[in-house]
Parts: sequence; structure tokens; C-alpha cells
Amino acid sequence: PPPLLPIHIEIPTPVAEPQTQTTSPSLDQIDPPLPSSISGVPVAEANSDSSKTSTPGNPLSSSSSIIPIAQESLCPCPSSPIPSTTVRQPPNPNTPINSPSSTSKPSQISPPLRVYHRRTPQSKPMAPLPIVSVRTSGNQAAPPVEPILSRCPSPPNRIITRSQNNIQKPKQIFDYLAHLETSLVPHTFKQAEKHPEWRKAMKSEFDALLNNRTWELVPNDPSKNVVSCKWLFRIKRKADGSVDRYKARLVAKGFTQSSDDIILSQANYINEILSAELMSDCKSAKTPISNSDLLKLNDGADLTDATRYRRVLDRLQYLSFNRPDISYAVNKLSQFMQSPSDLHWNAVKRVLRYLRGTIQFGLRVSPNCDFNLHMYSDADWAEDLTDRSSTSGYILFLDRNPISWSSKKHKIVHRSSTEAEYRVVANALAELLWVKNLLLEMKLPIKDTPTIYCDNIGVTYLSENPSLHSRMKYVEVDFHFVRNHVQQKGVQVVHVHSADQLADTLTKPLAKPAFDRNLFKLGLVTHRIT
Repeated sequence: PPPLLPIHIEIPTPVAEPQTQTTSPSLDQIDPPLPSSISGVPVAEANSDSSKTSTPGNPLSSSSSIIPIAQESLCPCPSSPIPSTTVRQPPNPNTPINSPSSTSKPSQISPPLRVYHRRTPQSKPMAPLPIVSVRTSGNQAAPPVEPILSRCPSPPNRIITRSQNNIQKPKQIFDYLAHLETSLVPHTFKQAEKHPEWRKAMKSEFDALLNNRTWELVPNDPSKNVVSCKWLFRIKRKADGSVDRYKARLVAKGFTQSSDDIILSQANYINEILSAELMSDCKSAKTPISNSDLLKLNDGADLTDATRYRRVLDRLQYLSFNRPDISYAVNKLSQFMQSPSDLHWNAVKRVLRYLRGTIQFGLRVSPNCDFNLHMYSDADWAEDLTDRSSTSGYILFLDRNPISWSSKKHKIVHRSSTEAEYRVVANALAELLWVKNLLLEMKLPIKDTPTIYCDNIGVTYLSENPSLHSRMKYVEVDFHFVRNHVQQKGVQVVHVHSADQLADTLTKPLAKPAFDRNLFKLGLVTHRIT
């Protein structure tokens, strides 16, 4: 609450001659006189020379004294009422000292009058109040004088809004910063080739595609649907907004692909196998067989009931007719059907988990193709840890469609990898000649010479050299018919790098990067399951 301002009101003693020598103490002896001003407000002095004429019936008409009141607003507040005001009366000199009133009850002198009021801090200062005059006669006591209260301000604790005081809230102004890029992202090749940064990014992308051998150049055929490509450009930025690097990507226009391809899929059959083995919700595997844990015949504890193991493998063999990616795993696990162990059963479940993750895969067959035959052959020499026999594999393509493949364990042990590879080429050639004769009987001419790709350079030399090398005398004579067909220009054996050998998927377990790289080349694509 605001501070309270004291107000002093005092009635001076009238001047009169004493009748006796004994007088009561004066007011100045009891309380010191008040200053001439209170809180900086001048106090009017007593006007003893005022008009001596008095109005009849008016007790204040006699000339006695003037009561000063401080020039402050005297407004009582509801919460802090002003106490009743009493005026201190001076002793009457005409009254004898030994009178009963004076002897029985001594005169009491009141303290100076204090009037309290509450003033609102927000209220404006009011005009000063007029001075109130109180006149008393010489022998008559002045009546109590009540303070005259001026007009009151507004009630306290009143909330004054900004609109009442014409105060408007300032409008908040936001600062917007617009960043204009000096190098805009191009949308076409012509726009990008004008800037050196984009030319550098396109060259880096094109060199990476050449190093990865993403494509191979072939003559353009008007009968085929050629899928075109386009450039995509992006600017990669740092956390502070500065340019990190310019990115350019060459992508194919997939919407121009022909929808005449046929997808061979057995998704429903895979679901039946998984449901029968209670593995419909199993966790998928990345590869069908592990490349670190090589299986052997006598590993692990024998299964009490091998019927389940054989039943699942029979279904997987049927499934491998259009899934060449699981051919090696099925061939390897089929070697333990006589006495399977728990480790072999875990490998079978890994194949099922792989099928669970690749259930959307299917073998693509394109009708728009040339009748050209080519195949890949490979052998893993002494791969079996039990008897050191080799595993051979080949895959035959009609243009880009895989039509025949095999993954098989050899019955004999070969002395060298060249011998193992040479025998695989002989078996692959026998399959190729059979398909070639079938196409000729159907009046479908073969345009180019069939090609067999092998990653063993010694096999290519043996197939072209008419002389019999002394180190290859142990090779049976019937396998040398490969050389005869090469000399007759009926087939050609070409060396290929091991990274591009697609038949590796059919002869050995591969790690995930190499395995995934060969999946698309084998003709496996994803499709929507209906």
C-alpha cells in the first residue's frame, strides 16, 4: 500500500491576561510548535487581525485563530478509513484554578491530530484544498473542526488498459533473408555443360560407370526397344549452407521399358514350403549358403528322423528349376541325404530363410531376342573337403534369357584346375550342341557362332592348339572333341575375367557383394506378387 501522509491540525491559544498568578502550562511547553510547512506545503498563519465583526448565531464569527490544513487530497479509502478527528482545546483563562472542574479532573492535552489517507500511486495529483478558517471568541471554546475532504480520485486497484491510455502495442516486424544461388541446378545436359563444375561432376560419374563395366557396347537393332537415359543434377551442401560438392547421376528411363517380358515365379510354392515348416515369419538370410562354414559329411550329430530333411530338399530341387541362385546350395545339401546331421539341417533352414527374403524374385524371359547362344562354365577344383572332388557348373543363355544351367559334383578327382575346367567346358559344349540342334529343327537359324566363356586361360589354349601337350596326355580322348568343334568354327572358347564369371554362383559359396552382383545377370528380377 502507498505511504500514509500525516496531517497536523492545531488551534493556537487566544491571548488573554491571567487573573491569577498560577496558570496551567501552555501548549508550547507540552509539545513543540509545528513547523510553518508540512512536507513542503506552506501553512497559513493565524490571522488575528481578521474581521472583528461576528455573525449572529455563528460560533466561528469571533476572531480567534486560523487552522491550517496541508494542501493534500484528503480522500478516505474503503480499506483504510480515516479515524475520527479531535481538536485539542486550550485551557480557558477565565476558569478559576480551584474550581471543581479543575481540581476534580485535571485537563487532558490530546496529542496532535493525525489524519491518515490512502492515495493511489497511479492517480494524478489533485488541486490544492482551500484553507479552512476557524474563529473562536475569547471566552468560548472552539467546537471540534472536522477536516474538509476534497473530491475523491478513482477507486484504488483499478486496472487501466493500454487502450484507455491510448497506448498501442508495437507491431512485430520480422526480418526475412533471401538467399539467391549464384549457380542454379541445371535441368538439361546443355545447361550443365556450360559450367565447369557440372562438367567435372559428369565426367566423374561417367568414368565410374566405365570402371564398373555397367554396360557393353552392341550394335543397335531397330527391332529392340532401347531404353534411353538422362542426367540428374543436385548440389550437396554442408551444415552452414555452403556448397560441398556437385553431384551428377546418369539414370535410365525406366518408364520406356517394354512390358512384354514374362516373369517365371513360384512365390505361392515358396509360401507353402515355409508354412509346412512353420517358418513363415522367420528372419531372412542374405545368401542361401554360408561362405565361411564349409559342410562336411560327418559334421554334427545325426538327426533322429531324416524324413523331414529329405522332404524339404525334394521341394527345393523342384524350386531350383527357375531359381538358379539356389542351385549350388541344393546340390551341396543333397550330398548328405543318407545321414544328415543337425548342422546340415541348419543349412537347409538357411536356404528357407533366404527364400523368405527373396520371395519376390522371378526369372525374366524376354520375347524380343535374337537366336544367339552363349554360356558360362566354371569349376571349383578340389572343393570337397571329404574326397577332394570338384564341383562344376554352367549356364546357357539364348540371347539374354537363361534357358539351362547345372551345378554338379564330379565323380573323379582331377589332377589340376585346368583339367577340371576343361572337362566342364566339354560338358557345357554337349549341352550347347543339343540346344543348337533343337533350334535348327524348329527352323530357327543361329546368327552368330556360339561362345563359351571360361576364366581359365589354359583351357582356351588347349581348345585352339592342335598339338597334344605332354602334360595333358592323361585327359581322355573323348574330351578333345572341344578342340574339333573349335577347329570347325562350330564354337569358340573365350577367356573372361573371374569377376565377370556368372557360373561362380553355381560352383562355390559367394559373399553377399559378389552374389548380389551376379543375381541380375542371371536373369533374376523382382516383381510384384499378386
